[in-house]
Amino acid sequence: MLYYKFVLPHLTFFILQVSISFIGVACLSGPDLKISNVTETRVHVEWTPVVYPNTFIEKYQVSAYPIRSYAKMEILNRNEWTFYNSTFRSELVQLHPGTLYNISVWAVTNNGYTDPSTKNVWTEVGEPDEPPPVEIIERSGEIMMVDLPVGQSDKGPITSYYVVAIEKSPIIFFNPEEAGNYSFSQETGLPFYITANLSPEEANQTFVIGNGKTYDGYYNAPLSEKHDYEVLVGVVSSLNRVTKVAYSPLQSTIESQKMSGDISRAQTSSPLSVILSAAIGVFGFLLVLSVIIYFLLRKRYGKRRPSDEMVLRVHGSEGDENGFVPGLLQISEDADLSEVYEKLREKYWQIPRNHLDVHQTVLGIGQFGEVREGAVRRRSQTIPCIVQHMQAPSSLLEKEKRALLCELDLMSRIGFHTNVVEFLGACDARDVLQVAIEHHSSSLRGLLLRSRQPPGGKVSSLSEPLLLELAAGIAQGMAHLADRGIFHRHLSSRNVLIAEGSIPKIAHFGLGYYNPLGKKLMYTRWTAPEVLNMNTFTSKSDVWSFGVLMWEILTLGGSPYNNIFTRDILPRGMQGMRLSQPVGVGDELYQLMLNCWELDPEERPKFMELAANLQNMFLNAKEHVNFQDCINYQYEKFDPSAEDQ
Repeated sequence: MLYYKFVLPHLTFFILQVSISFIGVACLSGPDLKISNVTETRVHVEWTPVVYPNTFIEKYQVSAYPIRSYAKMEILNRNEWTFYNSTFRSELVQLHPGTLYNISVWAVTNNGYTDPSTKNVWTEVGEPDEPPPVEIIERSGEIMMVDLPVGQSDKGPITSYYVVAIEKSPIIFFNPEEAGNYSFSQETGLPFYITANLSPEEANQTFVIGNGKTYDGYYNAPLSEKHDYEVLVGVVSSLNRVTKVAYSPLQSTIESQKMSGDISRAQTSSPLSVILSAAIGVFGFLLVLSVIIYFLLRKRYGKRRPSDEMVLRVHGSEGDENGFVPGLLQISEDADLSEVYEKLREKYWQIPRNHLDVHQTVLGIGQFGEVREGAVRRRSQTIPCIVQHMQAPSSLLEKEKRALLCELDLMSRIGFHTNVVEFLGACDARDVLQVAIEHHSSSLRGLLLRSRQPPGGKVSSLSEPLLLELAAGIAQGMAHLADRGIFHRHLSSRNVLIAEGSIPKIAHFGLGYYNPLGKKLMYTRWTAPEVLNMNTFTSKSDVWSFGVLMWEILTLGGSPYNNIFTRDILPRGMQGMRLSQPVGVGDELYQLMLNCWELDPEERPKFMELAANLQNMFLNAKEHVNFQDCINYQYEKFDPSAEDQ
C-alpha cells in the first residue's frame, strides 16, 4: 500500500493506493461491509461471511487508513486487524477524531485473498483545545473592546467563535447548554448571553461587544452600565452536522487562583507582623546554627549513609489492620524524608489545581484517605480518574510518611501500558495531597455478567476470540507490572476496568486500591495459598489470582468456589482441590489455568509466557473455547458477596 501526502491549511490529505496481490484466486468477491455507531475514536464494522466451493476461509483482515485529517501526519496510525474465520463484527478502536478513514475488509483463503470491500467514513469531530482567556482592552459605557484568542484543534475544523457576555457577581455561573441569544437571556433571567457568532476571519481581530449589530442571528446588545462584565469565547468545531465547543476560562477565576497563592505574601506591616517577623528571624538563625553543629559532629564521628539512599527489596511485609501492604521501597532510618519526597515528586506530573476536578461522591476509603471520582485535564483531554484525598507527607507521622513515600514510588514506576490504568500524577496544595489515577466506569465483571443470555439463543454476546483477547491483554498488563517489581495483590475481574468497550485495564492496586464504604474486601477466593499462610506476596502469587480471573472470564462472571465455605478454601486447596473445567473450554486452555494453581510458586508460569500462550490460542479460538455446541448451557452462579469473605 502506497501513500502520497499533500497539505492545505488546517487539513492533511492522503491519497491511498491499495495494491493486493492474489494467489490462485480468480477475482473472488469479498465480504459485504457495513459500518455503524461511529464515534470520535471508534467504528463498529460488520461483514458477511465469504462462502465459495472448494475454498477454505482462514481468516478475515480489516484495515483503517486515514486519508484526510485535521491532525498532523505523525500522530495518525494506519491500523490493521486480523480476525478468526468465525468472526463477522468488531469495534475498530483508537482512531483519531475528525478524520476520514478508508475502511477495508477482505478474506484470506487457502488460495489467496478475495477482493477487498471498502468504505470511507469520517470519525466524529472532537472538542477543540481550550482557548486562553479573553483579553479585555477597554470598557467605555455600553461597549467593551476585547481581543479574542485564536482557536486550535487537531480533531476537526475551527468553524466559528461564540462571544459570550456574562454579568459579574460574587458567584459567576455559566452553563454552556443554556447559552442563547440576548432575547433568551432577558426572558429567562440568565446572566449571560451570546453576543455574536463570528467566522474565523472575523474573530482574528479586535471585537467590540455592545455595538448593537447582529452577527449570524445574534444581537450584540449594548451593555448595561449598571453591571460589570466578564467575556468568554467558545471555539466551535463542526463537521458532518456534529458540533463541539470549547470555552475559555473566566478571567476572574484565574485571578482568584493567583490571589489565593499570594495571600501569604500580602500581609500588612502591623505591630503584630513586626513581632512575628522578628521571631521568625531568630528561629531561622537558631535553625542554621543547629544545622552547622550537626554537620560538624557528623564529620567528626563518621559518615552515615546518604539521606537519599533507597534500598529496594522484594519482601512479604505484614499489612496493617485495613489489609494494606507497603510498597517495595525501603528507606534508610536516617533518611531525610522531605528530601526523599522531593526526589519522588520529580518522577510524576505535578497536576495544577485548576486542572483537577474532584467530585463530591465518596467511592470508598483508601490506605491514606477518602477516594472520590474526578477528572484531570491534560493537553486538551479530559481524563476520568479516581482521586485519593490525603494529608500531605509533611503533616503525617513518620511511620505513615514512610508508607506513603513507598506507595508514591510504586505508582511512579507504573509507566504506560495499554492494559494498565495510568498514574496521572498528584496535586500537592498546602497540607493536602490528591493522587489521581485513570478510571473507567465499566468493570470486566460487569461486562461478563451483562453478556449472559443475549437475544438469539446465544450463550454470550461476547465472542470466544474476544474472551481470549481480554485474558491475553490482562496477562500482558500484569507482565508489565511484574517487570517493574509491582505486585497487584487483589487481581480479580472486579479490579479490571474496561475502556472503549473492550480494552481491559488493570486497576485498583497501590494508591488506587480502596474498600467501598462500609465494606472490607478480602479476596480469599482469588488468593494464593502462600499468601493466606504467610502473607508472602510475589508476582507468582498474582499468577495464581490470574488463573482464577481466567476462570471468571470463561464462566462469564461466575464466582469461584461458590458452593464452598471460605474457611475451607485454603485447607482443601492444599489438598489438591481446584476450580472445575468451565463448560465449553478445551483441555489445553484448562491446563494453562491449572499451571497457574501449582502449590510451588516457582512451578507457575510467568505472565509473559501466559500472554504468549493466550495470543496463540486466540488465532484458533474455537479450538479452545466454543459455546455454540453447548446444549442447555448452565451459567456458573454469581455471588455479589464473594469478595466480602
